[in-house]
Amino acid sequence: MTGALSALPGGWAELPPLQDPRQAVAVAALGGQIYVIGGIRRVVSTADTVEVFDPSEGRWRFASPLPQGLHHTAAAVVDGKLYVIGGLKGLSFAPVHHRHGQGTAGSGKRRALL
Repeated sequence: MTGALSALPGGWAELPPLQDPRQAVAVAALGGQIYVIGGIRRVVSTADTVEVFDPSEGRWRFASPLPQGLHHTAAAVVDGKLYVIGGLKGLSFAPVHHRHGQGTAGSGKRRALL
């Protein structure tokens, strides 16, 4: 994915290219902005990159990266929070599993089970 298309009242419009082109990304909209998360780069490396498109500025900017590079994830927005779900790490397509650590239910803290 090097760029994106945006549905506007008059039809579709092409957005500027991403700063870090990649494929197998997750995409979600939050607060009127578009988030493109993770993926695989052309140089065949896994990306921890998160880019945000702000329509009022008309450009992409980098946001805080993922804790590790992931691809083939899903993204969803619930109650104003962006969640990245599932995914694969590395290029061997190894699945990633997370769960709440003991005593942290509902805290949002996660512990990797890798």
